[in-house]
Amino acid sequence: MTISAVVTAHKDRNQLLTCLKNLKKQTKQPDEVILCVSDMPINFLEANIIVKDINRNDWGHNKRDIGLRLATKDYIVFINADDEYHVEFLEKLSQHTEDLIYCDFESHLAGRIIESYPSMGTITSGNFIIKRELAQKVGWKHRDYLADGKFIMEIMEQQPTYVRVPEVLYYHR
Repeated sequence: MTISAVVTAHKDRNQLLTCLKNLKKQTKQPDEVILCVSDMPINFLEANIIVKDINRNDWGHNKRDIGLRLATKDYIVFINADDEYHVEFLEKLSQHTEDLIYCDFESHLAGRIIESYPSMGTITSGNFIIKRELAQKVGWKHRDYLADGKFIMEIMEQQPTYVRVPEVLYYHR
């Protein structure tokens, strides 16, 4: 299994650097890193693809859509620069071959652990990997606060295979 990591960041250069350092600590490395950033110097960053997009008030959804369209590997993971991952996140999820593979996560906003399911409100952009072809077929069309859930609901309309890894491997900030 090969993985494209679509990393989105807005203005915080230090946050992005921390995110990339943590990504390098993963026990399974992504095969491709696509950085979608705005309003920051990016010539120091190592990535396969670097895209500059204007900073929109859409929770990074336009950047995710750009990265999704550029991804070339078997699976895609969407990484927000301000979130955190267990070092075995990619390794544990990549042990499966379903179309959609997701884990439970700790939500800083909700102040609790979320037992995740592929439905509105129980999955977020960072706690899953998805087959690229399926994700590109559906596309990241929405830009509002509920865009993550809408994307998953459109994925589920395609009747994908899916599996939950019942561990907290993602920390949503």
